[in-house]
Amino acid sequence: MNRSMMCTSVLAAAVAMPVSLFGGEIDTKSRELLESVAEFYSAQTTISGRSMNTFAISSPAGNQDMEMACELKTASPNKLHLSAKSRSQPSFVVISDGANMWLNIDAPQISGKYVETEAPSSFQGVIDHKDMRMLKEGADSMFMVLSLMNSEGIDQYLEDIDSAEYLGTEDVNGESNHHIKLMISKSAGPGMTMEVPTDMWFRAGDEPSITKVVPDMSEYLQPGMTADISYAYSDWSFGEDLAEDTFKFTPAEGDEKFASLPALLGQPEPVDPLVEGDEAPMFELESLDGGTVSLAALKGKKVIVLDFWATWCGPCIQGLPTMVEVTNAFKDKGVVFYAVNLQEDNDKVNKFLDGKDYTLNVLMDREGKVAQEFGVGGIPHSVVIGLDGKIADLHIGFSENMKSHLTETLNEAIEATH
Repeated sequence: MNRSMMCTSVLAAAVAMPVSLFGGEIDTKSRELLESVAEFYSAQTTISGRSMNTFAISSPAGNQDMEMACELKTASPNKLHLSAKSRSQPSFVVISDGANMWLNIDAPQISGKYVETEAPSSFQGVIDHKDMRMLKEGADSMFMVLSLMNSEGIDQYLEDIDSAEYLGTEDVNGESNHHIKLMISKSAGPGMTMEVPTDMWFRAGDEPSITKVVPDMSEYLQPGMTADISYAYSDWSFGEDLAEDTFKFTPAEGDEKFASLPALLGQPEPVDPLVEGDEAPMFELESLDGGTVSLAALKGKKVIVLDFWATWCGPCIQGLPTMVEVTNAFKDKGVVFYAVNLQEDNDKVNKFLDGKDYTLNVLMDREGKVAQEFGVGGIPHSVVIGLDGKIADLHIGFSENMKSHLTETLNEAIEATH
């Protein structure tokens, strides 16, 4: 699971909406600047530019650095050529000629394969396309630009900006740039709101293009971890004619066509997110101590609490003691709690648990398949399942009211059985 996955929509929210709709404390200069940026991008018929996305993750377990070089060319309303290249991650290209959209990933295990689908009718449709959701983390800088080029779905961002402060002009790569600092609130799923301080720089003058974005994700990291994330943009061109073959895709002779990215990868198609009242997917998973837990065997006998987590996830670690405390208080009332670890090995989990003042029943979702069945995106992701096998509650993230919320939910689930 990509640890930067939750920041893309947060940042896109800041630049995608007209400032006339913004809430929160936004100074006059920031309001004028952001409004001019949104109006400028949405008015363009063609756009081309580059970005370098840099991710530097440091933790006691080691360091992880990644760079992704992206190039975007678009023609309204839905033609695009987006490429993303990296030395440490698979590179890919997405092309839409307005009628069809193609996706090709440069990775040894899937060479000679590509995806062809009907082209979405707008850039927002490209952003929302199910295959694009699996690629956003690598090229999120350019998905932010795509979101600027249309105004669909803008209402959902009305409350996202808590504050915006204009910090003046600065030199960026030899050009004068406006610098603003935003505090962005963005839902990361039911029950979770992320507040992300984000610095943005925009070129001064008649073409107020984005030049740099730096989000601060430190609040959502495990103690001892740091994350330096930045997007640097360059080579912008607006309203210029693009070559005729810009939006043309020609597969190599013998290449195999697939209808979706999951089909190409040999994975199940993504399922719609679960909601309260849905039947919980049944599964069997190996526990950390070597046993096996079957959800079907518990149906009708126990109220089940699942918490999807990982040792690198700061909010997960914050929430686990509370989950243990509350569920232990209901143990004699037929409640069981399982912490479902995502795609880590036994040694890493055991090392994490060593010395903790609480004990966990840990299930090992080594391939992430159970998480996929439950529609898990961000973590921690907790699920309460009633005796009838239906979802009684979903909660994503750590919040200060987690204890009272879970207590109330379990009381209601138990009362529903009588």
